[in-house]
Amino acid sequence: MTRGAFSALAVSADTERAYMAREQDALRESMSKLSSDDAADTRMVKRMETALLNQEERMKKALDQRRDTGLSFEQLGIDYLMVDELHDYKNMRVVSSIRDAAHIGADRAIDLDMKLDYLRRTNGDRVFTGATATPIANSVAEAYVMQRYIRPDLLDDVGITDFDSWAATFGEPVTQVELAPEGGGNYRTNTRFARFRNVPELLRLWHVAADVKTAEDLPYLKRPDLRERPDGQRSPETILITPSQTLRDYVADLGERAERVRSRAVDPSTDNMLKISSNGRAAALDLRLVDLDQPEDELFSVPTKLEVAADRIVQVWLDNRDNVYPSPSDEGDQPAKGALQLVFSDLGTPSGEGFNAYGHLKELLTDRGMDPGRIRFIHEASNDRKKAPLFEQCRTGGVDVIIGSTSKMGVGTNIQARAVALHHLDCPWRPADIEQREGRILRQGNLNAEVGIYRYVVEGSFDAYSWQTVERKAKFIDQLMRGSLDRRDIEDIGDSTMSFNEVKAIASGDPLILERAEVEQDVATLTRLQRSHAREQTSLRHKITAAERDISVHESRLPRIERAIEKIIDTKGDAFRAVVNDVPTSERSAAATNLRHLMGQHHSTLDRNTRPETAVQNALQLGGHSFDAHLRLTWIGEDVVQLRLSDVPEVAVDVPLDDTGHGVITRLENAITGLPRTLADARANLDRAVVERDAAQASLGAPFPREAELTSARSRLEEIDRKMSHAPNPPQAAPPPQEAEETPRVDPCEAATRERTTMYINESRDVLNRSAHRAGHQPPSTPGVGPGI
Repeated sequence: MTRGAFSALAVSADTERAYMAREQDALRESMSKLSSDDAADTRMVKRMETALLNQEERMKKALDQRRDTGLSFEQLGIDYLMVDELHDYKNMRVVSSIRDAAHIGADRAIDLDMKLDYLRRTNGDRVFTGATATPIANSVAEAYVMQRYIRPDLLDDVGITDFDSWAATFGEPVTQVELAPEGGGNYRTNTRFARFRNVPELLRLWHVAADVKTAEDLPYLKRPDLRERPDGQRSPETILITPSQTLRDYVADLGERAERVRSRAVDPSTDNMLKISSNGRAAALDLRLVDLDQPEDELFSVPTKLEVAADRIVQVWLDNRDNVYPSPSDEGDQPAKGALQLVFSDLGTPSGEGFNAYGHLKELLTDRGMDPGRIRFIHEASNDRKKAPLFEQCRTGGVDVIIGSTSKMGVGTNIQARAVALHHLDCPWRPADIEQREGRILRQGNLNAEVGIYRYVVEGSFDAYSWQTVERKAKFIDQLMRGSLDRRDIEDIGDSTMSFNEVKAIASGDPLILERAEVEQDVATLTRLQRSHAREQTSLRHKITAAERDISVHESRLPRIERAIEKIIDTKGDAFRAVVNDVPTSERSAAATNLRHLMGQHHSTLDRNTRPETAVQNALQLGGHSFDAHLRLTWIGEDVVQLRLSDVPEVAVDVPLDDTGHGVITRLENAITGLPRTLADARANLDRAVVERDAAQASLGAPFPREAELTSARSRLEEIDRKMSHAPNPPQAAPPPQEAEETPRVDPCEAATRERTTMYINESRDVLNRSAHRAGHQPPSTPGVGPGI
């Protein structure tokens, strides 16, 4: 059935009510955990309280608005679901205390999760298969949603019961600036995952449930080949475009803006790296998208990207306008001739504000002789009903060129029959978007033996780096899907901004800066890992010392406990005998009263200033053993009154002075009869300490496993710096990150040298001056701190 029909097939009110109640309980539990954490952000507690109230209201409203739909999902007897395009259901409800990670979920995803929950409770775990070409589109965190759909039992088995526990196990969040949903140049901060750790364990969980098959694994699926490029390779062809001087100047200005953002000379709400990245991408497509106040003849002194693309589209049209395609019913050829071309651009759409790149491209194609009636926009079809006749025209030869965005012309667009060429006018951020775009032409059912894919790149703009970045992400996702990653920690793939170094590299036009930025990042990452290895080695030394100390303690305790066990005398029932302060008694109540009286006498002699503690030797004899009393006054909390077994002082019992009855005597008897258990615990602790020591000794002295890789990266960085320093006008690269310093084994306590102290004071003074300047105050005239501090 269709996705719409599946969503319309509702579960019963009882099933929905039970599901919502369980979700509410999960939210209450998360809120309870967060409220009990003293270090928790009170704003997050309030947000979760609000989410709980909103969810309750939403559930009540949903149940109140239910209508009789006839047969319910349960009544149809469905016992297994197979869902295609599962990535469309990834917006599942996430209950989380992480800021900006929790969301209420899309109705479509909640509906699927509710039906899967019902099936699992009714028929067991094996009730679902999901299919998707892009299970991880923008963040590794999406793996949690997919695992929760397909094999939640695996997560439960390892103790991952909610998103917060998954995040604590595998994720490391960071807060960055992003474009607000309402657009209009508005930005907001958002918390997402920057790094993921424990990757091998994450992949093992993933591949238990995921059966990954790539195109290379399915050679029997008949798809068209990519047309050979001039260099003989069957790969997408990159068409390089010479930039205008105006574009060069604009990109250089972006570099200056990045410098101001980096130095915090501009408020993040006014300018930030995301805004710079977005402007750079738009300018690479057409300068009119960034509203430069210049005449068009100055903006476009050379052919623009849209003009170059129009020339290539027209050439492909001329080469294929007489193509004849067979009828689907095998009754001869279709009457209409000509192939179809797909043009993708996520910028300059006809439904957006500002310059209409779609309309301008259509004008350029029309000026070059193409029929405007056969050039269509996907935006003309706003729903499935309107798309159906448009797609039929694309398949039967009624359309020569269709232009659209990834979101509107990606998933579900089956118009591949005559598709002979695909043109990328811009580069999306996500590899999944490239996959979806090119999946419209590299697809079963395409009647062409060969097809062309063209990427238009303006030299010196953000285009080249964007394509390089998305290919790097795609390679990473492929490794993740195949389980071929051999690292414990990885960067996430969800970035939608460029770093300062990346913008400066593009703005300078010097490829060495771009390479330096990448190598520098490699050095910083490997240096962090080297430092972590050094800290681990130091930790192993401390662990060995602690383990040997524990071994010595336990080895000395064992014979003392064994001798104490041999001395035990039974005191059960009438056999009870005790001596308190040399006074014998056979009554437990009398022994307890005498003991409290003795402790009270000594407690009254203490003074917090002059005599805060005392000891009473042989205060009690019981069960063949002697107990010593220890009393201490404290400034905070209750005073300490304790009886310790003379032979094994580690065995101690507290004596409440305000207690009544003989409970303290019972606890002392239990301490004596529990000596065999104490002996077993001591032996187990000894064995554990020996194992920890041996394991630490085995790992001590192990070399850093990626030392050669780090050495090579540092050498390459030095080589790049030498080349840049010998250039006529060497561009200024960003200063290396502090993390890349070659001091992996420096003790933190030794790092606070005179020079570092001077540097920290000067930096603090600069920060205070900038803060005073932003607040409108005159900063105090503070001299710089020199080495003589």
